[in-house]
Amino acid sequence: MGLFGRKYDAFISYKSKNVDIARLISDRLTMSGKTVWFNEYQVLLVERDRFQEAIDKGIRRSRYGIALTNDDYAGSVYCEKEMVQLLQHCGAGNVLEIQIPREPRTREKYPQLEDSPTHVFTGDVRGLLQFIARETGWRIVPSVQETSGGRADYFEGDCLGRPYKIDVSGWELMDRSFHGGGPWYFRQVEGFDIHWNLQYGEELSPQAYEARLGLSQKSDRELYNELCDYADHYFSHLRGGSRVAGVHLVFFQGVSQLAVTYRDGRYWKRRYSIILSHPETSRLAEFVFTFQFPGWFFKEYCRYVELLDNLVMTLQWGEAGERVGEEAPRAQSVEPSQEESRLSRIVEDQPMANRLNSEGLALAKRGRLREAIEVWEGVLEYTTLVELRGMVLFNIGRAYERMGDIEGALRAYQESAETNPEQFNALSNIGSIYLRMNRPREALPYLLRAAKLNPDDYVTINNLVVCYEELGNRTEAESWMAVLRRLPA
Repeated sequence: MGLFGRKYDAFISYKSKNVDIARLISDRLTMSGKTVWFNEYQVLLVERDRFQEAIDKGIRRSRYGIALTNDDYAGSVYCEKEMVQLLQHCGAGNVLEIQIPREPRTREKYPQLEDSPTHVFTGDVRGLLQFIARETGWRIVPSVQETSGGRADYFEGDCLGRPYKIDVSGWELMDRSFHGGGPWYFRQVEGFDIHWNLQYGEELSPQAYEARLGLSQKSDRELYNELCDYADHYFSHLRGGSRVAGVHLVFFQGVSQLAVTYRDGRYWKRRYSIILSHPETSRLAEFVFTFQFPGWFFKEYCRYVELLDNLVMTLQWGEAGERVGEEAPRAQSVEPSQEESRLSRIVEDQPMANRLNSEGLALAKRGRLREAIEVWEGVLEYTTLVELRGMVLFNIGRAYERMGDIEGALRAYQESAETNPEQFNALSNIGSIYLRMNRPREALPYLLRAAKLNPDDYVTINNLVVCYEELGNRTEAESWMAVLRRLPA
């Protein structure tokens, strides 16, 4: 590995929005015989409550750091921990900075990077890999390429009464309805028999779809913990001999989706769970692709994963131009329904809403509350998601309360609770404010609603005790005191 005691050739540091490029680099280096610390493959190898310890150890044992930077990267506390250690243990000369795009805050925060090799990524994967190879002296072998040239070949099927299609150019159809679901395809590449199949069905829970939209609102650590928890549940039916080896965040049409790499007998497999919302009917469908590769060596498997990555991205369901081989009919000018407008805004505007929400949180942490409120008000212009709107309004209320504007805080908390009736902390805070104003009768209904939503919240139950004592109702006060004693403080 170049230095005694080194285990990893490279540690990849990145923000979740650039995970597709980070994963590509990891897979390309792995298939070239390099050992890479990339959290989508490493996090399952350690207890997740010791994840930061594993990151620290991984950095100390890496020869090179590869950092995918931009202003979001510069604002991340987790990326800060990684960059500080990379500069200390690898040295600036061995930290390869890949700017996606070129933005100033990372260099302003870490001036040592002036001594680091730098590449501005503009979408040219070949140029990116040539930069890494040139700076490290490594030979990076090419991945298996798609069959190029000729007209696209599509498989067409039906899901929930609506057509879907997939570009299957270069693949051979084995079964049009594998186990009663979608197709099963085969392809022999360089002596390996590679298979994939599709299963699909209706996703009956709108919360599952909206939760995936909300994944990018979380910090990178919260995001990955949630993905791992979901994967544990989602793949709990696998045979006892199966071993999950990687959990992946996949962006499809602006929505955070899930993929899992696992070992099943003598096969490497990658399974994708893609949830889509039909733009006309609003019905939700889950499409599950399973890719199978024979072989024992993980580095061989990594040479082929881009084949299915690219294939999955060709999936279309209920989109314009559903008639394969024909020109799509011109859409008629009609007034969209309220639901159609909502779905359109989710897809088109959600990335901006997520970005503004993160900016507001960063400003609030620095005590710039007035600016945070202005940014959060912008979030409300870009999202129709109930949970995000309720959370943002609650944060606005907290900011007003910290500034001493109690009237503004009450107004924001009220709107938060009206927008999302499950936002129990907004109800609890309204009750707390009314108690401080010596208005227990007005506080009571809000505290009771909050306690119903979250019966284990210590602050809410304590305030109910105080509220009933203020109202002179000792029976109810003692009853809630008994509840309070059973809760951890």
